[in-house]
Amino acid sequence: MAHQNQFSPDSARARAGTGIFLGSLLILIALFSAEVWAGFGDLDQRLQTAISGLPGIGSILGLAMSIFHCHALTAIKVVFYAGSIIGLAIAARAGREARGVASWLNLPVCRAILALVLVFLLGVVFSAEGAFGIIGTHRDALRQASVFGLLACGMTLVIIGGGIDLGVGSVLALVSVTFSLMSIHWGWQPWVSVPACLLLGAMCGGLAGTITAGFRIQPFVATLAMMVFARGLAKTVSGGTKVSTAVRNPDGTFRYVDVPAVFRFIDSRILDGNLSVVTVIFVVCAVLTWILLARHRWGTHLYAIGGNEEAARLSGVPVTSTKILSYVASGLLAGVAGLCQAAQEQQGDPETGAGYELTAIAIVVIGGTTLTGGRGGIGLTLLGTLTIGYLEKILSINAVPEASRLMLTGVIIVAAVLAQRRKR
Repeated sequence: MAHQNQFSPDSARARAGTGIFLGSLLILIALFSAEVWAGFGDLDQRLQTAISGLPGIGSILGLAMSIFHCHALTAIKVVFYAGSIIGLAIAARAGREARGVASWLNLPVCRAILALVLVFLLGVVFSAEGAFGIIGTHRDALRQASVFGLLACGMTLVIIGGGIDLGVGSVLALVSVTFSLMSIHWGWQPWVSVPACLLLGAMCGGLAGTITAGFRIQPFVATLAMMVFARGLAKTVSGGTKVSTAVRNPDGTFRYVDVPAVFRFIDSRILDGNLSVVTVIFVVCAVLTWILLARHRWGTHLYAIGGNEEAARLSGVPVTSTKILSYVASGLLAGVAGLCQAAQEQQGDPETGAGYELTAIAIVVIGGTTLTGGRGGIGLTLLGTLTIGYLEKILSINAVPEASRLMLTGVIIVAAVLAQRRKR
């Protein structure tokens, strides 16, 4: 039976689809390498000159360029990008019958890696005339994704335990405003302001967790209340304005102070300016979270609660305290994200972080952690962070409006959840 399955038509189609995908992938990599080496404009001109003389192909390419208003190089890359997606779809569909390719496509880590590869190839195709090939673009992409990644790590813990935390964006804003007040306006030292702000974030998470687990209120309702409360508290603390280096004097005038040293440190770069400290903070927090989730008894209890809460309770798992601790950890990581956000913006904005909870959820689900709980991990969230981070950067360098990005985030969440349901 195995021998017949190896040479079945479905297996042949699966191998053909995989070949199309890998071939298109190699061609795209070759075009991108040539673009980085020769420059976008030079390579585009050479390709346009070479193809224009070919009968049929030159006319089709010219029509595509006029319809989509793109360069010849971009049009060619679009063709091969479409080929890679078609090949992958053929392999997945045929492999589902042959039980070959589908066996590894159904693995969450493989799906997350494929999503990252497809997004990265999207940057190769729409490189903004070579901007995607610059090291600074990737450094900034990792830096911008780090704040979302911190929120997503905390969100992963809560979701694995069968909950949801909609308040992380507002907690980030509250901590950002408080940290700016303590550091800029009040002149507190970092060894006081940093722990105080982290404690504030953890308390917000603990309060939401207590309402959810202690009073048996739906996580959606409890964390929605925390989202509104924390946002209102941030506006109250800041007086409804941004907390910047412009400090009001008693007589109503303003004086300007220097940016605190702790802000400059968090927002600095290392390794000859090629790696942001914010990214290092994110990686350290992700590793610590992975250790707690994968190597500690508390992580085992969290998976058990997410899988079947009643069975976990009957097995002696401390359900209430375990769930509360997951929200405390989420609030703590939101606090870390708030410190990083304040340092990067060099101010505390009570309006910052709006919608960040949706991005964090998108990162978690596109990584492969199920919204129903009990399955997932920080490694998958790291892949999801890279995927969403690069997608945001690609849209940014191609000047895609913010409204379109928000709509795309919603589409990604729905698509990822549907993919999880179909896999099950």
